[in-house]
Amino acid sequence: MTTATPGRPQPRPGILGIEPYVPGKSAARGAKIYKLSSNESPLGASPKAVDAYRASAATLERYPDGSATALRSAIAQRYGLSAERIVCGAGSDELLQLLAHAYLGEGDEAIYSQYGFLVYPIAIASNGAKAVMAPEQKQTTDVDAILAAVTPRTRMVFIANPNNPTGTYIPFSEVKRLHAGLPAHVLLVLDAAYAEFVRANDYESGIALVSEHENVVMTRTFSKIFGLAALRLGWLYGPAHVVDVLNRIRGPFNVTTGAILAGVAAMEDQTFVDKAVAHNSTWLSWLAAEIGKLRNHRHAQRRQFPAAQFSGCEACTCGRCLSAGPGDYRAAHGGLWATPCAPPVGGRRRGQPRRCRRPQGIHVVTKPFEKVAILGLGLIGSSISHAIRAYGGAMSISGHAKSAETLKAAAELKLADTLHASAADAVKGADLIILCAPVGVCAALAASIKDAVAPGAIITDVGSVKGAIIRDVGPHVPPHAYFVPGHPIAGTEQSGPRSGFAELFQNRWCILTPVDGTPPERVAALEAFWRGFGSNVEIMGAEHHDLVLAMTSHLPHLIAYNSVATAADLEKVTQSEVIKFSAGGFRDLTRIAASDPTMWRDVFLNNREAVLEMLGRFMEEMSMLQRAIRWGDGETLFNLFSRAREVRRGIIAAGQDTAAPNFGRTPDRKT
Repeated sequence: MTTATPGRPQPRPGILGIEPYVPGKSAARGAKIYKLSSNESPLGASPKAVDAYRASAATLERYPDGSATALRSAIAQRYGLSAERIVCGAGSDELLQLLAHAYLGEGDEAIYSQYGFLVYPIAIASNGAKAVMAPEQKQTTDVDAILAAVTPRTRMVFIANPNNPTGTYIPFSEVKRLHAGLPAHVLLVLDAAYAEFVRANDYESGIALVSEHENVVMTRTFSKIFGLAALRLGWLYGPAHVVDVLNRIRGPFNVTTGAILAGVAAMEDQTFVDKAVAHNSTWLSWLAAEIGKLRNHRHAQRRQFPAAQFSGCEACTCGRCLSAGPGDYRAAHGGLWATPCAPPVGGRRRGQPRRCRRPQGIHVVTKPFEKVAILGLGLIGSSISHAIRAYGGAMSISGHAKSAETLKAAAELKLADTLHASAADAVKGADLIILCAPVGVCAALAASIKDAVAPGAIITDVGSVKGAIIRDVGPHVPPHAYFVPGHPIAGTEQSGPRSGFAELFQNRWCILTPVDGTPPERVAALEAFWRGFGSNVEIMGAEHHDLVLAMTSHLPHLIAYNSVATAADLEKVTQSEVIKFSAGGFRDLTRIAASDPTMWRDVFLNNREAVLEMLGRFMEEMSMLQRAIRWGDGETLFNLFSRAREVRRGIIAAGQDTAAPNFGRTPDRKT
């Protein structure tokens, strides 16, 4: 506890007794961290919301709409509410603070549930009121305990329903019973930040109570299901008189233009919300099962995300409770970042069990697979190995290569725990098998391992052609395994085991094209594997993938190979002159054309239809350019070049390349 120092301005009594809220750990060895305890979305935000946010950059000099009119209207339309009874804020945190500021003061009391959001007691105490903790039953809000804590001084009651970190909720019947037992002058605050994750018939977020009563408000957030945590955006639905009070004391421009536009777009993208709900449901079952394998824990019922009680920790989701000082983190084996235990806010009373001061729980699961078999240890295969070593993804790695030279290099680089000249030996006991070989080789490779694949194993690949892979490899996937073709869109012109590096996949896309009938949890497991390396993941059909890649990757490589060959074949220009006087554009073409010839031969032979379609369109455009140059049509040339430049700017804005001089390709740059 901090004490005041005489001789300088002093805060109001009680302020220095408040323990600051400490957010969860967000970084580890460069890996992309997702705090499951905060329900940070591994899916990111809706693409429509991202586009809307980017568009706000065009009006940075202007103040936002102080009433957030468009956002309130979008929220009202989605939930069937009156926009006049909605207040938007910088996260629901700001709205909770505003409520406490408006309705609490010296001598007042406010009640919060034992394992509720720690902002509640902070907001209560910072306004001079007394924070009263109501004990929970089985880490679940106890209505009777809250009602028993009500006194003539009680002015507010805060409950999170469902609650983080315990993952529990109380049914709507209990919420109504709680409200019915409160005096009319007590304001019931229903924090429904996680409402979208609940799919239970007995749950209601609070809208119905707010609509019918004068002393209930509901708060919501865009940070969870909508994936807009960085924008700090929340909203409140309440009685007209409460809304009027909050509008009198909130900041005039408390929500930014970017947040408003992104929020509107997010509200209109129901497809993204459905995808996020499905993803969470799939991994809820998996993570609960994994926690169930740990010793010394108990589970409560009615959980909307997993939580467990461990010895030494009254109620936390940490998976492995670690003896560490406040603010200290250690990595538990299995890849779980755990939050240490410390006394609750205000200290621990004698005889009271220790509980997490900030029970944030499991921060990231980095090892969804026990054993990964990497078949092929070139650039991609070795980079996957390095990424697993750096960021997790598997408890052990087995590797396979046909070449003795490659196996020797792999051993020196420690790319695997075990190395095998036989692919069948490499895959024994593996629950993830990755075919890191040229597309034309994958069918024979899959056939060679068919009898050694373990039941339940996932087989995937890294090829840039998916239709042919499904056609040729699919028949060799045993019925007790699962086939989820994949394509990490990452690489360099280098090849071989010594060319790999862990960061190859960071901020790059990986496309998965699961075959029909693949269980969603298997797809989700592979998606988590790639996201653990910092990749963005997209799921699409194989035919569409091949068409997209024919345009964005295969055609550029074909053009590069042909352009370099054409230059080398010029009769009036010697090859030495081509090398000596290469300009920047030609140098970039030669960089692309330096890629593995075997791999690209197989790509073009196995994706011929899509490549030929894109090549036909390209030739049509070239004919148009030829005419424009012949007839001096500068406007056509300028318009086409301008369009191309905008595409380039879009690639940079999306983080898929850099605007640094020379495209950032310094001598030590690997990508």
